[in-house]
Amino acid sequence: MTDRPAPEPDQPHDLVGIGIGPFNLSLAALAHNIPAAPDDPRPLAATFYEQRPAFHWHPGLLLDGASLQVPFLADLVTLADPSSPWSFLNYLRTRDRLFPFYFAERFHIQRAEYDAYCRWVSEQLPGLHFGHQVDAVRWNTERALFEVDFTQLDRDGEAEALGRAYARHIALGIGTEPFVPEPLRPLAEAPNVPVLHSADYLRHRERLLAADHITVIGSGQSGAEIFLDLLRARPEGAEKIHWLARTQAFAPMEYSKLGLEHFTPDYSRYFHALPNPPATNSSPANGSSTKASTPTPSPPSTTSSTAAPSTAAGPTPPSPPASTSAPRAASPTPASNSTSNTPSKAPAPASPPTPSSSPPATANAPSTPSSAASTPTSAATPPTAPASTTSTASSSTATSPATSTYRTPNATPTESAPPT
Repeated sequence: MTDRPAPEPDQPHDLVGIGIGPFNLSLAALAHNIPAAPDDPRPLAATFYEQRPAFHWHPGLLLDGASLQVPFLADLVTLADPSSPWSFLNYLRTRDRLFPFYFAERFHIQRAEYDAYCRWVSEQLPGLHFGHQVDAVRWNTERALFEVDFTQLDRDGEAEALGRAYARHIALGIGTEPFVPEPLRPLAEAPNVPVLHSADYLRHRERLLAADHITVIGSGQSGAEIFLDLLRARPEGAEKIHWLARTQAFAPMEYSKLGLEHFTPDYSRYFHALPNPPATNSSPANGSSTKASTPTPSPPSTTSSTAAPSTAAGPTPPSPPASTSAPRAASPTPASNSTSNTPSKAPAPASPPTPSSSPPATANAPSTPSSAASTPTSAATPPTAPASTTSTASSSTATSPATSTYRTPNATPTESAPPT
C-alpha cells in the first residue's frame, strides 16, 4: 500500500459525493456538464466515491416480476431534466428497445430493469470511483475546504492505495444497513442457524423453499414480497408459511393524485417553509406515501419485452380475503423484515411492495470556519434500504407530472447547520 499522495492545493472539487446509490447517482448525472456557477462557465468539478466494486441495488431482493412502486418517469433525471442523456428512455433507445417498451404499455418497470438502468449510467458517467472506501471527512479551517481521506481497494477488497481529496461541498449518500432486532441478533449471527435478513433472501431462497416451516416477520415492502414469492414457489397445500407483524393491518401505499402532490417541487417548497412545529408534526402522516405496500401484486411473469422472463415456479396464489388485518407478533420487539424457519400462525397474504433508498444529505461549507474531526465514514450503496427490518418499509420517491401552487406562510425556511 502506497503513502497518501500530496493533494493538489489548487484543484479542489466543487462537490464530493460519498456513496453511490440511486440518490447520489442521480446527483452525479444531474451535475454532469453543468456550469459551476451562473457567472462561472467552467464545468462543475464533481467526484463520487463508493466502497463496493460496482453498482448493485438491493441484489438480495431482485425478485422475478417485482416492479417499482413509482413510474419509470421517476428515474434518475427525467423529472428534473427531461433532456438529460442519462434518462431511462435514452437507456432503452441505446439498446434498441424503445419501441418494444412503448408497445408493452408498462408505466411501472421491473426492479431488475431499474437496477440494469442504474448500472448502465454508473458504467458510463465520468467522475464515479468504485472500490474507494472513505475513511474520514474533516473541515480544513485554513483552506475553508473539506478534506476527504479514502482508501483505494483492489479486486479482493484489500487496501491498495491511500488518497485525499478536497471539496467545497459534501453529499452523503451512504444509505442504510440491514437491521436485525436485538432478540434475533444472536440467532442471525450464529452459524448454521436458519435466521436471515431479507437483504440476503435470494442468496438463501433455495434453502428456504426446502424448509419445513417459514416465518416472515415484518409487514413492510420486503416482508410482503418475500411472503408472496414463497407462497408462489412452495408446493400447493404444503406452503407452511407464517407471517407476523405488530401492525393491526397491512397499510396500502397512498397513490392517489392528491397524494402524489407531496412529491412536487411546489409542495416541497411549501412544506419546508412551514414553521418547525407543524412541519415536524405532519411528517409521520406522510408515511403511507412512501412506506407501505403496493395494493396490486406483481405477476410471477411478464409479457413486457423490456424485462427478462420470470423463473418463478409454483401455483397461482389465492385471492386475498376481504379482511386485511393481521395478528400482532408474539415478541414485543418491533416487527422486522427478517425470515426464520420458526412456525407460527399465518395472517392473510398481502400485496408485495418495492424497496428504494434513502436520500443523501448535503453539507455545504460553513460560513464561519471551524475545525472538527469526524469518525471514519465508509461509503456504501444506499439503498435504503429495503433491507430495513423495522415495521415500516423503505421509502420510494414518487413524483407527479402535474404541478400545484401552495401558499407559503411568512416563515423563513430552516437552514441546515454546517457540519461539526
